[in-house]
Amino acid sequence: QKTAYEMRISDWSSDVCSSDLTMYTRMATSAKGMNNVHPFVDEGVSVIHNGVIRNDKDFELKVSTCDSEAILRAYLQTGVRENPEMIAKTAAMLTGYYAVGVLTKTETGPILDIFKSYQANLHAAYISELETYVLSTSDSDIKEVCKELGYTVGTMFTIRSGKMARMNAITGE
Repeated sequence: QKTAYEMRISDWSSDVCSSDLTMYTRMATSAKGMNNVHPFVDEGVSVIHNGVIRNDKDFELKVSTCDSEAILRAYLQTGVRENPEMIAKTAAMLTGYYAVGVLTKTETGPILDIFKSYQANLHAAYISELETYVLSTSDSDIKEVCKELGYTVGTMFTIRSGKMARMNAITGE
């Protein structure tokens, strides 16, 4: 049996679009090790998150011991990929606070779903020099880093609680 890390490496090209990249940093809130490194990938879905899921033991975690994988399991179980309105059911399954990015392979191309709990902050900004959106739990971090790098912060918005933003992962539309 492959480790979670090996599964993610082998699944990356087949399960997630190879032209997409998820970059992420997070303080460890569970056991350290490659099995608990983001993103968690299964069935063409890649999940990253900040926060703490307190009821992660309620889920059958397949690739890790990390609370973040509970979000992946809830997302897949409720069918959000096919029906974005199911995000409310996904959120109802999770106890804790979280800001989440989900990159999903679809027949029409990769999509990015972003959502958060009521207790979490989540901001997005289009960075023209990178030709992509950047997400952070701090809007000031985005502004400060872009200023330091000489990048232009374009459209910036806050993700509202109880809602999910879905966009094309390539174009941002």
